[in-house]
Amino acid sequence: MKDIQQWKDLLLPLVGEMVLDKIEKELETLLKDKTGWQRTVLELIQDAVAKHGPAGVKISIQIIEDLLNKKKPDLNWADLRVASDILAELQNAEADKQTKVKEFLAKVSKVVALIIEALIKGFLA
Repeated sequence: MKDIQQWKDLLLPLVGEMVLDKIEKELETLLKDKTGWQRTVLELIQDAVAKHGPAGVKISIQIIEDLLNKKKPDLNWADLRVASDILAELQNAEADKQTKVKEFLAKVSKVVALIIEALIKGFLA
């Protein structure tokens, strides 16, 4: 899943059209000019949501927290290629890239937060 339409198809049943419009703008920013490790982080988040639905959002949060804390995330559930790519990409990140990694993960967290907000509103409605 590499383009915005695939993300939209994945998220629409979870969040609805109104929230999807808000998330779409953030996703377009994330998908633009992404490097190898950024693309791999997004693929990992997609994999979690695709395989686990709303529970995949919780898994995504834990992945982001682990990566920010320089811990190896639990990727036993993930597609082997994506799991191996994420570990290799982040291990190869140089020390000066750590700031960029944190900034990108903060942007990804914003999208995940919007998805959570939509899920909560849906459950409360």
